[in-house]
Amino acid sequence: MSARGAAACWLVAGIAYPTLEAAAARVCPDTATRTTSSVISQAGFTLSHLMNTGFVLQGTLFFVGALSLARASETTGPVSS
Repeated sequence: MSARGAAACWLVAGIAYPTLEAAAARVCPDTATRTTSSVISQAGFTLSHLMNTGFVLQGTLFFVGALSLARASETTGPVSS
C-alpha cells in the first residue's frame, strides 16, 4: 500500500468513529441533549457493541495506515509533500 493508501486509512478512521457514535445517538432518542453535557452518554451504555466497533475500526485503520506509510517510506525513501 502506498502513502495515498495510508492517507485513505487515516481519513476513514477519522470519520468512522464519529459516524458510528452519531448512529448510536440517533437510535437512543434520549441522548440528543445528553451527549453535549455528559462525558459518557446513554448511547455508550445501551449500544456498547456499536461504540466498541467504532473504537476497534478506528484503531485498526490508524495502525494499518501507519504501517502502510512506514513500508512505503522503506521502499521509496522518506515521504515528502
